[in-house]
Amino acid sequence: NRALQARNECNAALLGAPDEAAFLDQVCHTLVSTGGYRLAWVGVPLQDEGRRIRPVARAGHDDGYVDSLRLTWADAEGGRGPSGRCLRTRRPYTSHNTAQDPAMAPWREAALSRGFASSAAFPLLHQDAALGALMVYSSAPEAFDDDEVALLTALARDVGFGLGTLRLRAAQAAAEKAIQQANLALEAGSARLRSLLASM
Repeated sequence: NRALQARNECNAALLGAPDEAAFLDQVCHTLVSTGGYRLAWVGVPLQDEGRRIRPVARAGHDDGYVDSLRLTWADAEGGRGPSGRCLRTRRPYTSHNTAQDPAMAPWREAALSRGFASSAAFPLLHQDAALGALMVYSSAPEAFDDDEVALLTALARDVGFGLGTLRLRAAQAAAEKAIQQANLALEAGSARLRSLLASM
């Protein structure tokens, strides 16, 4: 029920979101406050040499955890955890027990010390591209059953669509602004030319 309510609230957040950052921030806060999860954060894949994952929004019990992760979405040690696998395969990945999952070995101590007993990663897809990964942590092991994963996958799909929509909206606004500036520059240039011709 909490996951379903969180999905509904996240969808509603899109309607009033002024930009991408505010939208993702609201999604993370909703998952923690309404969904009851211990931590939620969103990371975006960088197209740099190391294929790093950059955190862009978070809420909940972080205590420096997200910034300490040094994650990648490459098929390397830092990319074989939930977020890296999720972005690389564009499929959800669930770590049911942080203490026992071999994929969590590089982050196990830091995660357990903050009470993250299980976690799941969900791709934020738009037109088949992974725009980011939504990471959700629970204080209970085995917290993500099939129904919960299905609901959170649907939520992530909605967030991915919203993210793509906001980026398209921002690109259109930037293009319109560039056209307005070009028109103003053209008008100013025409006025100077008319003035020059009139003085001859």
